[in-house]
Amino acid sequence: MTRTDIIEPHRTIHEAGYNNHDTFLAHILDRFSPLQLPAKDHFENYLRHKGRSNHKPNTIDGAFTSIAFFLTFYAGLGKADLKDIQRSDLEAFIEHEQDRDIRITTVKTRMACIVAFLHWLIIRNSSPARH
Repeated sequence: MTRTDIIEPHRTIHEAGYNNHDTFLAHILDRFSPLQLPAKDHFENYLRHKGRSNHKPNTIDGAFTSIAFFLTFYAGLGKADLKDIQRSDLEAFIEHEQDRDIRITTVKTRMACIVAFLHWLIIRNSSPARH
């Protein structure tokens, strides 16, 4: 099984038979556990926050996929601490996704998920805001 197989959803939430948020969140965290990502603990806490905030399963799944792809890309740049993130890292990710022929609407949606995660980190004082 490849990393992409773990990250990308295979079926819709209802096709998979998840009828409540707790069961679905457990499924997402199971997919999450084998990944080696920077800021993994913050990422897990963010997913749990989304579950506690009563986000729909597809929203949580989309956030998981988008953020996992970005953190995998970020680690590939040789970076491990999100406190070192730069605008150029986000721009490079956008270019990377476009080079993979991902539709622009998908790239925008992924960026919205990533920015929401980074904003959540800043609010929680887990990462200093860049001025």
